[in-house]
Amino acid sequence: MSTLLKSCCAGVSQKWIFTILATIGVCIGNILRVIISITLVEMATPISEHVKQEDDTCVVLNHSYTQNITHTIHSSDESIHQHRYDWDEYTQGIILSAFFWGYALTQWFYGALVERFGGKYLLGTSVFVPAVITFLTPALIAWGGANALIVSRVLIGVANGSKFPAASTMISKWTTPAERTQIANAIYAGPLLGLFIGTIIPGLIMKYSGMGWPAVYYLFGGIGIIWFPAWVLLAYNSPADHPFITKEELDSLQPRNEIQRKLPPAPWRHMLMCKGFWTFTISLIGNSWAYYAMIADLPKYMSSVVKLPIDSNGFFSALPYLFTWFISMLSSWVNDKILKKKWMSVTNVRKLLATISLTGPAVFIMLASFAECDTTMVISMFLIGITLMGCLYPSVMMSPLDLSPNYAGSVMAIGNSISSIVGIITPYTIGVLTPNQTIGEWRLVFWIVFFFSVSSNVIYLLWFSAEVKDWDDSNFIRNKTNTKKNINGAEMKVVP
Repeated sequence: MSTLLKSCCAGVSQKWIFTILATIGVCIGNILRVIISITLVEMATPISEHVKQEDDTCVVLNHSYTQNITHTIHSSDESIHQHRYDWDEYTQGIILSAFFWGYALTQWFYGALVERFGGKYLLGTSVFVPAVITFLTPALIAWGGANALIVSRVLIGVANGSKFPAASTMISKWTTPAERTQIANAIYAGPLLGLFIGTIIPGLIMKYSGMGWPAVYYLFGGIGIIWFPAWVLLAYNSPADHPFITKEELDSLQPRNEIQRKLPPAPWRHMLMCKGFWTFTISLIGNSWAYYAMIADLPKYMSSVVKLPIDSNGFFSALPYLFTWFISMLSSWVNDKILKKKWMSVTNVRKLLATISLTGPAVFIMLASFAECDTTMVISMFLIGITLMGCLYPSVMMSPLDLSPNYAGSVMAIGNSISSIVGIITPYTIGVLTPNQTIGEWRLVFWIVFFFSVSSNVIYLLWFSAEVKDWDDSNFIRNKTNTKKNINGAEMKVVP
């Protein structure tokens, strides 16, 4: 197999093979993470069956949709009826947040692992393990109900937590500083394609497959399982580990990676005392309030408040993420153009794009709630707001590589782990604050999103600097230790 791969792939740039496979992998990983947001609309009995509709909600858009809901719930067809579960808003909030229990609490551990053992298998299993669990989800729910689904989502979160730390470490090994933003943005923005696919396709599958929501889990679980062998065969931790990379490509990447292969453990104390690290983390927290509210609960808002049917819901909930992916690519190009022309410093470009990605979405998501039942305006506001999040990837998400190319995996792991706690809080908070799914209840949610996003933007503007920190140097700890020994030794030689 190795000989066959070498004969067919030796002339291909392995840097781009890694980039393509990693982008597809994180894309699939995010699909497996978000499909619950769309399928839960069809898995759980709608709130309208339990709560009398209030004046502060929109009218149903068409009669056929009402008939479809009624048929789905009351049909005598046992195969349809058994796929509905009587889960209240509290239970649904727990289900939506369960992923983040595992995701947030394990990333700090993965940061150290990927820097010691490499990111290949940790990134691979971040897709493969969730894919297997996703494929088995219908059977798990039939066996254990909501509790089994919650446990499975926690396990998916645990496995998926290694995705960004592993990707960050591998990016630092497979790129030169000149091309890092381009390649990192392509991989970091991969989850946006996952959001688009994982939001639009499930609605179509549930409407036209004849199998309902279980078909969604079989399809995407199977795709994740198929991706894994290709990743294992073609991706490697670093250029030096690659068995059939060309000498020319290795020479172009090797000087950057000689130091990285001999890294001491991450300087945790210095990292956690770094103002730049906390600026990055707080900015992620601000973005997370908007990001997680949208990916977890936008389909529910569009279904329960705006009253979109499931196929239209999937399309309009997914469309913003496709635009977000495009804007992330465009803003990455703009970033490189500005830096190449030396119109702005790296720090100022990061701050400009961060402002667009943090304050812009907060404003337009807030405006969507004031559009109330104007469907066109609601969709337009969400579309603009979520699209602007794409500027986060060549700005805030580049911060770990700006601050510490050598320890980018650890910086990303700890920062993303802390910010992911918002993913636990957000669905639960929304479930508590929106028991009746009214516009007024949701407007309070969007005010919370606005506050955290704008506040984090202010902190980023005040504190962030793209300069590489002194603790990034692999000799930093050794030099500090030697300096301390020399000082102590000098003190011991002092004669009273």
